[in-house]
Amino acid sequence: MPKPYSNDFKKKISEEIQEGNYSTSERATRFRISSRFIYPLGSRYETTGSYNAKPRGRLMSLEAIT
Repeated sequence: MPKPYSNDFKKKISEEIQEGNYSTSERATRFRISSRFIYPLGSRYETTGSYNAKPRGRLMSLEAIT
């Protein structure tokens, strides 16, 4: 399984998205990543204001644990 991208790298890409100087394909080529990674990152940043990954797995309530 490949390593996840670092938060610094995601932040750099998010800043590029905000500037809007390049197209998605140009950004993908520049950073050597897939354009399919850029779309969700951009939309996640617009909706949540964060470039961090979404939490994974199920959330359990405290009642279910005890």
